[in-house]
Amino acid sequence: MSFDVRQQPNQVDDNWLSQAIIAKLGEENLFALGSNTYHFKGSWRLLDTVAFKNLVREQVALLNKQRAAANLKEKPITANLVNSVSALLAMQIAKIDLRLNGGDPNTVGCANGDVVLNKQTWELRGPRKEDYRICRIPHAFDPDATAPRFETFLDEVFQPDLDAADKKELLLQMMGYGLMAHCQYERFLIAVGSGANGKSVAFNVMGDLAGARNTAAVHPALFSNNHHRAQLDQKLLNIITESEQGGKLPAAELKALVSGEMMTVDRKHKDPYEMHPFATILWATNHMPHPSDYSDAVFRRAGILTFNRTFSLQERDAQLQTKLQKEMSGILNLALQAYARAVTGGFVEPASSKAAKDEWRVQSDTVALWLSECEMADGSSLGVKHCYDAFRTWANSAGVKQIPALKTFSQRVERLRIQKTKTSQGMVFDGIKVAAAEERSG
Repeated sequence: MSFDVRQQPNQVDDNWLSQAIIAKLGEENLFALGSNTYHFKGSWRLLDTVAFKNLVREQVALLNKQRAAANLKEKPITANLVNSVSALLAMQIAKIDLRLNGGDPNTVGCANGDVVLNKQTWELRGPRKEDYRICRIPHAFDPDATAPRFETFLDEVFQPDLDAADKKELLLQMMGYGLMAHCQYERFLIAVGSGANGKSVAFNVMGDLAGARNTAAVHPALFSNNHHRAQLDQKLLNIITESEQGGKLPAAELKALVSGEMMTVDRKHKDPYEMHPFATILWATNHMPHPSDYSDAVFRRAGILTFNRTFSLQERDAQLQTKLQKEMSGILNLALQAYARAVTGGFVEPASSKAAKDEWRVQSDTVALWLSECEMADGSSLGVKHCYDAFRTWANSAGVKQIPALKTFSQRVERLRIQKTKTSQGMVFDGIKVAAAEERSG
């Protein structure tokens, strides 16, 4: 910008003030995107409305001091002046289609710099202005920090489980993944179990690690709402800790968010805009939700952790959350190390997680549940219509409220790897000997 703030005219207007502020702070150190304004001061910081207007007020006050020293008339600072200069300034620093959180995708913005994964090693570097990294957790990276109480907590939570080591590893991997401003692995996590089992503590730790500014709490039931989805913009985590029994999982919206698909959202009284979400979805629940469709897409993206232990009142540590908050730099190291292992070797799937997912798939899909009760045999076959009639009888006796049409039923059976063959008698399913709920003669 060609502007010399030292050349101050006798009379200044609001536009001159906004230009002078840009010249003083540096055009490269300010930008506005949508309704948000950012200022680079060592690293990029989001300025909320009050902070932005206060910045303008401070800069006008400094300009007034310069004018007073030069025996020039000062500009009276009023709310109207600050509002006007702020609006003009926001227009002049506005950027369009700027992608935030650039640079190496495996980077965590920490309080003391950017931590970047170099092969299997995390390296601390200074923030780069050109990366526009605005997601920054409120904790410093210290490679020597430890978290003994948190490690004990993980041992306590998963102690009864044969696959405890894998379960701890998956939780830590997802903690690290949740700090990344990308969703290239397309994963979300469901923690399931009755109360007093540690899952809420684990998710609270994840929220504390990411920081309140980087965490949202939009319930999946609201994912179809553009206003609510906008709350996920530039968030690292979306943590849900409540879910009613028998609740529906909006599969299409969930897949889009978990995959980072571009979507149109809007904030109230604001114009719609395009969002590239990357918030990792974490869902703590007592009951597994029911997907709104039965494709493999949801099940493939889900990680499930079962919390089986119940802590008695005598076993519970009322100060545990406070103790863990003091170990955040050590917890960060554990999470980053586990995530680095996931990058090279993939995310682990504990045996109990696989079993829970298989059960979830069957219990969520009435067709799969019906098929699990059929008698199977190689070389056998039953007509598609015959199977459908048996399924309807079974579903009615089981109290199923929504019975799919014949075409949908047939498609779901095929998705479960049952071959459909055309014969002279019509279409048949191969391998089914006796259908569940079919009248059987003794």
